[in-house]
Amino acid sequence: MENEKITTGDKVMAIIGLIVIFGMIAGAVKCGKYHYRQYMKNKKFSNNKTN
Repeated sequence: MENEKITTGDKVMAIIGLIVIFGMIAGAVKCGKYHYRQYMKNKKFSNNKTN
């Protein structure tokens, strides 16, 4: 019985770990896209100023 509890607990922890990892990746991608857009906007503005 104890072994079964441990395995189910490990499964739950693994699922939670995957959710956390995917959440972190999704957050990183969103932040990356936002910063990339801001960078491109700033780049365009700087190019317009020089021109």
